Amino acid sequence: MNSRKLRARSTEDLKEKMADAEKELMKLNAQSAQAVIKKPSQIKELKKTIAKINTLMREKTQEELQKNKEKK
Repeated sequence: MNSRKLRARSTEDLKEKMADAEKELMKLNAQSAQAVIKKPSQIKELKKTIAKINTLMREKTQEELQKNKEKK
């Protein structure tokens, strides 16, 4: 998923997207252990998406902390 599209989402949407991506990754890992999957590149793409979401969530948290510090 594109970083710009992810940045436009709220924190709650990012959490939902993260949960969905992790579930899908578990399914693909189980499938790859049992048999050959059609698109092994999907695993790599999901890992990258999860990393992007983690990064964006951390950035948003840090921005909120900065805003709180500035208000004081």
